[in-house]
Amino acid sequence: QPRLQEAGGGLRAPGDSVTLSCRGSNFIFRYYEIWWYRQAPGDSLEWVSLISSPAGSTEEYGAAVKGRAKISQDISQDNSRSEVHLSLRSLQVQDSARYFYSTRCPSSLAWAPSPCEEVFLSDVQSQPLVIFFVCAQ
Repeated sequence: QPRLQEAGGGLRAPGDSVTLSCRGSNFIFRYYEIWWYRQAPGDSLEWVSLISSPAGSTEEYGAAVKGRAKISQDISQDNSRSEVHLSLRSLQVQDSARYFYSTRCPSSLAWAPSPCEEVFLSDVQSQPLVIFFVCAQ
């Protein structure tokens, strides 16, 4: 079963930067899309960014972070240390949120193995979350 593990986060001040990381295991990382979402207290889930395969061929960003975010991936030769990194700069108080990640199978599976397993957001909500809060002071 595919697994994802996060790192990063913590307390930040306005204007700071942060890098969140997602490490994948038990699946061929380069065949998947990795999606980042966030949820501020009392708000609904907001899509932040995605990186698609193969080899990070597409990067997309939500309106709230566009121009301040960068998503990248490091894929090891043996797929054992594959990670996706989401960097946010010029942090604002509005960036305070819990940050979630999930995988999705690409829309075209012509180059992907079958079956294509997914880790949905609902599967990771019970695990430790990437959280950071931007302090106004």
